[in-house]
Amino acid sequence: MARVQHLARLLLAVCASFGAGAALAVDDPPAGAPYAPTLVPTKANRVILLDVARSGTRLQAVGERGVVLQSDDGGATWKGQRTPTTRTLTSVAFNDEKNGVAVGHGATIVRTADGGATWQSVKVKEAGIDALLGVVALGGTRMVAYGAFGLYLESNDNGQTWTRQQAIDADFDRHISQIFKAGDKSVLVGESATLAVSDDGKTFKRLESPYKGSWFGGLATKSGAWLIYGMRGNVYRSENAGATWTKIDAGGEQSLTNGRLLDDGRIVLVGIGGKMAISGDDGRTFAPVKTGTRQSLAQVLALADGKLLLVGESGVSKLDTPGAAAK
Repeated sequence: MARVQHLARLLLAVCASFGAGAALAVDDPPAGAPYAPTLVPTKANRVILLDVARSGTRLQAVGERGVVLQSDDGGATWKGQRTPTTRTLTSVAFNDEKNGVAVGHGATIVRTADGGATWQSVKVKEAGIDALLGVVALGGTRMVAYGAFGLYLESNDNGQTWTRQQAIDADFDRHISQIFKAGDKSVLVGESATLAVSDDGKTFKRLESPYKGSWFGGLATKSGAWLIYGMRGNVYRSENAGATWTKIDAGGEQSLTNGRLLDDGRIVLVGIGGKMAISGDDGRTFAPVKTGTRQSLAQVLALADGKLLLVGESGVSKLDTPGAAAK
């Protein structure tokens, strides 16, 4: 477990006894059993959250003790949805407005086929008990989930069944932090300078990493460039599919844990200690943004009202979208 603590998402998922998290803790029901108690109002700033995604017009945030927070009014109000687990959920993704999967500690997988109204537990024996740190929807009915010690799972039926695969090679046992789509390729980043690319999303080939520390995430910019980021605030950008890299200054050395490409092409990166940086030039430069918090941030999402929705150590918060600083 010591190595797991090197990953930012697990650093954020510290044990905490927030009121909302405790109130939503329940015993795990049998695998496959639907779990859909009545939604109850909750204080969305009283629970650690590690990811947020859209399912149609609904916002779905996941975090400690198996909690899912849902908002149907653009993040103005939230209700807590119990799921079939009390394990921390680290990531959530939807292929469409109905079909989604959340993953977490102890190889936990829960899925929904009705936009989060009900959730079912999915047990994958070959996944063992190691933490899943992320899940990505690849379109159609395909998803992949990944995590500690090289754990890599594939699903072709929106998360109903999963198959464990060897992501890179038989000796690969590093933690996988994130897998992201970049055009017709998939890029994998992780612990100990792990960097790899796949043409088919199944078999990954190692690339030379421009930094020897751990990567926590990455994304493809609007122009198709690759951006990867991680420990000590390191950010690198490549315009030639990882053949060469340019180091980018994102301000300070706090680790960057996640990021998002906004619809208008701007890029927002978030991290430890309330760190945020935003780029308006396709990731070539970043300007630091004051978030007004020292609580760690796990993910960001743009809202229809022009504000940014932040999730992290202090739950849900909103921030006016920086203007001049981003251009």
